[in-house]
Amino acid sequence: MSESMVKRTFFGADAIPGMSRIEYATSSPGRLLADFIDIGGGNTELSDRELHEFCRIMPEKMTGIDYTSKGKLAFKSYSRADFLGTGTNGSSIAGSGIVPILVGDTIMSGAMAYVSARDVVKVIRMKTETETLPFFTKRQYASSKAPATDMVDIAQDMGKALMQVKTYGLTAGLDKGLIADASGDVISSVLSEMGGTMEQTIDRVVLKALLTDVSESQASATAVDALATLGLARGTVGSNGFVPTGALVNPMFMAHAMNKMYVPAYNETAQNRALGGSPNITDWLGLKIGQSGVNPGASATWGWGTAAYVGGIVIDANHIGALGLREDMVFEEFDNVTKYLMNPTLTSRFCWATAKDADKTGRTNVKAACLLTETA
Repeated sequence: MSESMVKRTFFGADAIPGMSRIEYATSSPGRLLADFIDIGGGNTELSDRELHEFCRIMPEKMTGIDYTSKGKLAFKSYSRADFLGTGTNGSSIAGSGIVPILVGDTIMSGAMAYVSARDVVKVIRMKTETETLPFFTKRQYASSKAPATDMVDIAQDMGKALMQVKTYGLTAGLDKGLIADASGDVISSVLSEMGGTMEQTIDRVVLKALLTDVSESQASATAVDALATLGLARGTVGSNGFVPTGALVNPMFMAHAMNKMYVPAYNETAQNRALGGSPNITDWLGLKIGQSGVNPGASATWGWGTAAYVGGIVIDANHIGALGLREDMVFEEFDNVTKYLMNPTLTSRFCWATAKDADKTGRTNVKAACLLTETA
């Protein structure tokens, strides 16, 4: 979203003393936000004069992308754009300034490092607070049809799961003295951490539900058999009539699998991958791999290397359930830069629904997933 707006123009580079356009184009949002805050000597309470000077050196016009009444993209030019998001100098786009842009990008950059579950499971963008997730369960087969006879109705085996959005929130009350002493880096670090924390919360919600709902499992006698257990779990999901598409795994499970598979000696491919620090996920039995070290808070312990731990879950993303996103990483609109940066707030509204019919217990797709456990 805002990344393109920031990097396609150089008003930010011109506003930050001592920063070249090359540095600006290659810098992270958090670095840019920190440098912007440092304009005020580490004090986010810029004076009216400083605000005026900052806006004065900005371009008279900024071109942005908008939608027409027919839903088509169109370019629109705004005069004296509000780069601070405070309505300075009679801006016509209050709240769309450079600070809100950099705040949003910094939050998202922190989240990206922890993305796991949403890359593996099915994601639905919800339009309302509550929606129904329909799913098919029993595997039917078409039969030859005689004249005047009914066809096989697969809708007779359709289940319904309720998706109910919950709101998750984070805030950080920062001490004014800390801001002044630590300069702008502390604010960008806090925003990045908030993004990562919210992303891990998504993982926690998904993992807790799956560890609680899924009944199928494949056990490993030792931790070193991680990759073999992954293959058995994949086979279990397939034998139940589903198509395994991905797996959520614990980092220690990943480590044992890599240690078993990527032995560098006399193996150029293994050596290259070992040096790269991570496996090529397309080679893992045709499964998309997401790894997360969160504590899911479920009865089954998430880890690997000790008896009774669950190291991973192989799933059929199209049948096991869905992650419903209503609002993703939303920071509060602010009309005062200082107040927001001293107490940043982040919310996200989402839910996870396993394919289990609440009214008809026999209709469920919990066999569309399989846990990887250890016995010793």
